[in-house]
Amino acid sequence: MRRQELAMAKTRPRPNVRAAASLCCVIAAALCACDAVSPIGPIGPIPGGKLQGDLTAAPVSDWSFTDRFETFELETRPSRPYSVTTWGIASNGDFYVPSRDPQEKAWVQHVLSDPRVRLRVGEALYELRADRVRDGAEFDRAVAKLAKKYSLDRPSGDAVGSVWLFRLIPRS
Repeated sequence: MRRQELAMAKTRPRPNVRAAASLCCVIAAALCACDAVSPIGPIGPIPGGKLQGDLTAAPVSDWSFTDRFETFELETRPSRPYSVTTWGIASNGDFYVPSRDPQEKAWVQHVLSDPRVRLRVGEALYELRADRVRDGAEFDRAVAKLAKKYSLDRPSGDAVGSVWLFRLIPRS
């Protein structure tokens, strides 16, 4: 009886998981390569378009409420919205988003051209401006909080230049 069960198991069709995963990777790479975006916002590593949510008009003076969120959605390029999922931290009342290898990130290039961004936290949307952090003490404070929140090693040596931080501030 055991041989018969083994023979039947070998003849059952099995899904080709490896082929399906490869196809998903190819589709994701093609979408990223042609600057295609999801129309509903980012989905994991796939960028999205215009973010939906409840626009919050009041300025935020203390972003510590964001500590309970793991990821955030950031929209750049208002003329043709492009959004990504990112990490973020509150530090000294301000909110920061990091970028590793920033020269390779489309969203960073968009911010350098036009600093107007929108941040989605839960269902709330905030219209902000992204300013790159260049002050060493501010960078160190924010990176320390980032490392603690996400259980990361702090960048050191050559790695420091491969990480940029952007402080998100009210548009003025």
